[in-house]
Amino acid sequence: MPVGEETENEKRLSLSEDDTALLDIQVHIPPTDAGYKTIYRFADRVDVVVMLISSVAAAAAGTCLPLMTIVFGSLTGEFTSFTPAALQSFLHSIHSLLLDFVYIGIACVVCTSICIQGFTWTGKRISKSLRAAYLDAVLQQNIGFFDDLGAGEISTRITADAKLIQDGISHKVGLAILGLSSLVAAEVIAFVVSWRLALVLLSVPVVIILWMGAIGRQMKMAQMGAIDAYALSATFAEEAISSVRDVMANGTRHRFVKKYHKSLEGAMGMDYKAKYLLGIFIGGLLWSMLASFALGCWAGGRFVRAGDVSVGDVVTVLLASVTASITFGSVAPSIQSFGAAGAAANRFFAILDRKPPFSSGSIGEHSVGLVGSISFQDVTLMYPSRRSEYVLEDFSLDIQRSKTTAIVGPSGSGKSSLFALLERFYLPLRGQILIDGRDIQDFKLAHLRSRVRAVSQDSFIFNTTVFENIACGLAGTCFDLADINTKKRLVEEAAKNASAHTFIADLSKGYETILGEGGNLLSGGQKQRICIARAIVSQPAVLLLDEATSALDSESEIAIQTALQTASQGRTTITIAHRLSTIRNADSIVVMDHGRIVEQGTHDSLIRKGGTYASLVSAQQLDREKDGKDTTSAHLADEVRTSSTNETLSASPKTEFASEREIHESEVTSRIALIKFLWKLNHPERSRIVLGCICGTFSGLAYPLTAIFFGNSVLGLRNSSSTTGGKSLGFWTGMQFLLACIVLIAYLVQGACLAFASSRLVSRARISAFAAILRQDMAFFAKNDSGALVAFLSLQANQLNGLSGSILGAVIDALFAVLAGFVVAVSFGWKLGLIAASLMTLTVVSGYLRYRLLADLEQGMLRKTEATGTVLEAIRGIRTVVSFGLQSSISAKYKAQLEHEHATGLVRDVGMAFLYGFSQSIVIFSSALLFWYGGTYLVATGEYNVRDFLICYIATIYSAQAAGSIFSHAPDVAGAQAAASRLKPLLETVPHIDPESEGGESAGDVVGDVSLDKVNFAYPDNTSLALRQVQFQAGFGKFIALIGASGSGKSSVLNLLERFYDPQQGKVSVDEKDLRRYNLQQYRRQVAIVAQESTLYSGSVRENITTDLDADDDAILDACRQANIDDFVQSLPEGLDTLMGPRGSQVSGGQKQRLAIAKALLRHPKILLLDEATSALDSESEMLVQRALDAASRGRTTIAVAHRLSSIAHADCIYVFESGAIVEYGDHDALMKKRGKYWGFVQLQSLDQ
Repeated sequence: MPVGEETENEKRLSLSEDDTALLDIQVHIPPTDAGYKTIYRFADRVDVVVMLISSVAAAAAGTCLPLMTIVFGSLTGEFTSFTPAALQSFLHSIHSLLLDFVYIGIACVVCTSICIQGFTWTGKRISKSLRAAYLDAVLQQNIGFFDDLGAGEISTRITADAKLIQDGISHKVGLAILGLSSLVAAEVIAFVVSWRLALVLLSVPVVIILWMGAIGRQMKMAQMGAIDAYALSATFAEEAISSVRDVMANGTRHRFVKKYHKSLEGAMGMDYKAKYLLGIFIGGLLWSMLASFALGCWAGGRFVRAGDVSVGDVVTVLLASVTASITFGSVAPSIQSFGAAGAAANRFFAILDRKPPFSSGSIGEHSVGLVGSISFQDVTLMYPSRRSEYVLEDFSLDIQRSKTTAIVGPSGSGKSSLFALLERFYLPLRGQILIDGRDIQDFKLAHLRSRVRAVSQDSFIFNTTVFENIACGLAGTCFDLADINTKKRLVEEAAKNASAHTFIADLSKGYETILGEGGNLLSGGQKQRICIARAIVSQPAVLLLDEATSALDSESEIAIQTALQTASQGRTTITIAHRLSTIRNADSIVVMDHGRIVEQGTHDSLIRKGGTYASLVSAQQLDREKDGKDTTSAHLADEVRTSSTNETLSASPKTEFASEREIHESEVTSRIALIKFLWKLNHPERSRIVLGCICGTFSGLAYPLTAIFFGNSVLGLRNSSSTTGGKSLGFWTGMQFLLACIVLIAYLVQGACLAFASSRLVSRARISAFAAILRQDMAFFAKNDSGALVAFLSLQANQLNGLSGSILGAVIDALFAVLAGFVVAVSFGWKLGLIAASLMTLTVVSGYLRYRLLADLEQGMLRKTEATGTVLEAIRGIRTVVSFGLQSSISAKYKAQLEHEHATGLVRDVGMAFLYGFSQSIVIFSSALLFWYGGTYLVATGEYNVRDFLICYIATIYSAQAAGSIFSHAPDVAGAQAAASRLKPLLETVPHIDPESEGGESAGDVVGDVSLDKVNFAYPDNTSLALRQVQFQAGFGKFIALIGASGSGKSSVLNLLERFYDPQQGKVSVDEKDLRRYNLQQYRRQVAIVAQESTLYSGSVRENITTDLDADDDAILDACRQANIDDFVQSLPEGLDTLMGPRGSQVSGGQKQRLAIAKALLRHPKILLLDEATSALDSESEMLVQRALDAASRGRTTIAVAHRLSSIAHADCIYVFESGAIVEYGDHDALMKKRGKYWGFVQLQSLDQ
């Protein structure tokens, strides 16, 4: 929505202009006029001095080629005026001019080396500072900024845009100055030698400028449009890849691939336009240069006949003007890079200059105490990205210091919003929040958040060690700078209080164990205990617990509750809970509904009142035996213990992408196989590729034919009868102009064909790679984190440009140029032709060396996967990062990664710069050799005339230079080869558990009899068994419950039933058939799962519910009614078409869970798997949803994992897990009579104790 535009909802809700402005500033990114020059804001004095020295060196280097034209023209004049009588004078002049060649070559080496080294060094420094500052700025933004911005888009910006910026401020600045200096010097030389002819040829640069202006701007806009479109698709890809379990379970792979394909259509069109315009651009430049030969010789002939200039002057002016045109054309890519860098800088600085709408406040020194008395006074809140309703309206609440206050109520009633306000994630529209009698806005954010710690219902774990995850809670506190031993002591104490120390100690590396991306190597309960330890480690003044124990088993929960009660002494604690047994002893219980307080009091007073809270308690009350309950519960509380970690953790999780290590690492894929792979991938465009290659042969003949025409034209300047066939000067200049037109037409056709094929290849590669990634089994994702996969997806596909489009055309042109140049040279003078041909190799090698070295200097810009992963993780967990004040530590980590990725030794840089400078001068030294041999031994003896010499020289040297220039694409070709070698095995790899397999028996008639027979199971790369000899049956229509401590193996059973993995021993059967016998796609259509961490995607409510089904609105709304979410859906401004935001950021946790339940019910599964399906629901919603699930369970088999025992008390059979094995089973009554493990869990959840 455009900022400042008032919507119908805002009018309906009577939002004032001030209210709208307050909402706008939380999400709006102000426009900026920052551009290319703004980048140098990050250059220090050292950078400025080095750039000045490098600029002078670049300007000096730029004069070398123009000065060479003077020598070349003088030599040509000597050749044309040579007579045998003046042999000694001729040889003396030749040797003197050849020394000038050598001096110019030496100056070229020195000045070019200084130029490249200086700008490369400063470019690295400035780029590192800019990227680090950008992440700093992003991490300082308010939470509203991230509500509509995905992690994939931000990471793409900080990598792709940063690459563009560094590309625009490094060596290309030096090359641009060198080119401009060469242009000016060449034009000065041309005007000094013959201003009349120079004025005529000045039309060539003018045409080039007009051509660049007409085409360059459109090309830049198309390129930027393609980058923007690809960045948006990266967010979608990141969501799908990071939620691959949900994609597998719901069979949404094909739907996501189609949606991804659709998201790329716009980018593909812009990509084609940019590449086609590039072909037109290059064709126009080459036409201008070839036509300038015709124009110069034609006009020069008239001036020679008039006696105004000599033949040598014509050659000097012509070559100087051509040099000016070539160097000006070579500046074009650099100017394009500057434009792209300026556009990227505009986006960068829009974020860098954006100031968060929160004042820093005046209170905040550690000496200022924060006791924790909190008061909400008439607070009204609306989320800036969801302006359809008030979240809180005229809300008032006083929370006493050092007391425990519990907040209960339906999902979406505004409970979590109170925490968001206390952490200052959002600004209230109206009202005031006081802490210790002072306005919350008066506190410095860092100090406020260091004294207020939160545990959210969506626990976020960083991909680092256990110790570092918990020690994050010390950030910004007085313990932040404590010594390592003090931190270890505090971390261990917090882990013990959070009932996490035991399972941590059992890990292979204890507190130094790396937990994997998102903590995916931990169970839900284990992650939550880590988060609790992180929150309490700093002993905060205010503790916010948002469903802090929802994923814990009863034993762990009672232990943590006891620890939290102890930790709450002397501090203010606010708890949001749906499991009411956890807040029974709260000093005050607040019942909320629709953003308002409906009841408030203690547990006993609210029970006596018999209102809303009493009904919620009644809904959760569990039948139990009364005898001995008090003493037993106390005993259990004292002796509670947590389970071992057999289920999930491996000692050394891998996060490096398979492109480097996992996908056929030892396979050396041949180039022929890669070409066949790309040819197959580009199959629909084969006819266009063939036509483009044919046109490439015509454009490749440009220089060899120019040699013939130019050599005869030079002779024609004096005597037309001495030219080949005795043709006039007009004939040869006309042929040259015709050649220029043919080459232009060839480039237009070639550009259109190859640009079309290239854009389709890149898009098809992205789609194919995305589909192949989603096809892989869970063992693949255990070794590859989503951040690396998303970076791989965009980077490798883009690198295929190196073997397609304009680069493929340039390679074909160069090959034919070298071949034809050799043939022409040998045909007109085999002696000089052979020597020139031998120098072609040296010239081609110099071109390769020149561009290979530039590619090496740019490698730091390409190695960014590790740093990209850091950015992705920080943005995904931005609420945790902001809440715990981790911005500085993440920034420091990112800076260290940048230092590592971009560090290149000074000696190596200097060596590379020198080699580049030497490669630039090889043409000068080669020319000197040819003129020496040709002048001394061929022309001086009368064996060759000037025509033969010029044809051999231009046919070989110019063609070799053109061939050498293709190595400007050497890094692109090498990158394309590497990308193809990684994409090929990925696309051809068939996973062990293949969702695309057509084999297996039909599962359409599955009834739903489930059984596990003596199953042993361990996760990949983990020797510890998650399940040991597990055996149970779930008959058709039965409701089976699995309970036990966190990490005891319950979720592993569901993983096997979804066939995410296969057991090592034993058998998992459905209808007495091994799961492996069924067709996997058909089987998963008969199964639905609701996980404890529900997943939503960017898209509408409809798209999130329907998954792989085509359902009408009535069916969708019916599923919503069953899940008790229909009222919420229909209240949305666009109903089922309302967008959910990145990862469903626009809905609460409970609403997410009910939408996930609706998604499962819509599938009408034969087997329903519930993994803590109602853990995020309030009691009222849970009761309604539970009734719906009970009704939905009829006619199907239901297997539920639960910690909240009231939800499974009615189960036909309850299995109790411990350490991966079943220790008890039976129905509720039978297990209660046993007074064993299950009975103990029930006592721990009693509300009446």
